[in-house]
Amino acid sequence: MADWSSARLFSTDGIESKADARRRSTEALMAAMAAAPTAGRALLGALGVRADGRTSIESYVNVPLGRIRADGLVVARKSRSEVKVAFVVRAANERLTAAAVKKVRDAAADNGVDALVTITGESTGPDLGRGRSPIPVGHWPWGNVLTALVDQKVRDPEQARILGDLVAFLQHPDVGVASGSSDMGPDWADVLKTARTSRLSARNAGVADVARRWDQVARTVGTALGTAIDLDVQLSLPAR
Repeated sequence: MADWSSARLFSTDGIESKADARRRSTEALMAAMAAAPTAGRALLGALGVRADGRTSIESYVNVPLGRIRADGLVVARKSRSEVKVAFVVRAANERLTAAAVKKVRDAAADNGVDALVTITGESTGPDLGRGRSPIPVGHWPWGNVLTALVDQKVRDPEQARILGDLVAFLQHPDVGVASGSSDMGPDWADVLKTARTSRLSARNAGVADVARRWDQVARTVGTALGTAIDLDVQLSLPAR
């Protein structure tokens, strides 16, 4: 039995491209948010969506919004009210442009969607400028999604199984979600050089972005370690 592979709900067999990895990771996440509503409600809560035990969650993929399609859509229903959240998803190292996000955002607003979320390997989403947005636009780095899933304390064994298999799927190298979080961004070389040759300041260009990326790398490593040793791993940061 030591050489046997555990059967997983989300298979990584046959992934041939980034587009395929993106479609599978999107569908796996959307399905898990509905099938494990404890985690789904927690993730939506990070967006400011009020969701409790009476909130039901439905999830869809490749949703038409006029001529534009959203990669995913979640509907959170409670009593007579509902909130619709659309998702634009990219696998690790896939580029997401501001123009692409704006097209989905505007189509989502025109079709009664309440909010849009981008999910990429980047620590921040594309800069949409200072113009007034028709709906709120949030961003989830894949590393933060993984951390949030691992941090969920789910008592229901079926939901726990779904979340565990989802984390294992997203951490697989063929999916490429976790591996993309090691990219320190275009400013890394300049920030590293400045740190070695002079006193680095928060005012230096790129420092904030590098710091965000480093935090994401640390969280991803902690998540992978916690999964491997089956213990709760927490980041310990100095007060400075």
